Amino acid sequence: MASKEKCEALFAEMDTDGSGALSQEELRAKLGERGYTPDNLDRMFESSDTSGDNKLSLDEFLDLMGHSDPATHKAAACRRVFHDFDKDGSGEITVEDLKKVYAEMNLDLPEDMLQRTIDRADKDESGTLNCEEFLQSAFPGAS
Repeated sequence: MASKEKCEALFAEMDTDGSGALSQEELRAKLGERGYTPDNLDRMFESSDTSGDNKLSLDEFLDLMGHSDPATHKAAACRRVFHDFDKDGSGEITVEDLKKVYAEMNLDLPEDMLQRTIDRADKDESGTLNCEEFLQSAFPGAS
């Protein structure tokens, strides 16, 4: 769980219109970048908007950040890792994406080894990994 100060700073960053409250769109924009799905964000917003004004006050946001299901936060962090691996932004991890990731770590792995890595987790046999396949392989139980 993030500290109260970090949550307050995140709230201020997310409050792009300076209203002192977060709209559903502001929440989606920033936390969506961090790997939260629109469905999770909508549920989080609706359950946290205790005043029913279609905005999250700072107090409502702090409550949300402290009381959300930890599995939701874990899954979001894992999806962020997927997006870090998806170098071309295609929504799929390819052998080329893996080459780039390993190159960033100064590792030069043979292409056939990278393809075998993908093949082991590629449930739909597309030759690439979508987010769910990646999560199930790299972070079992996180999706």
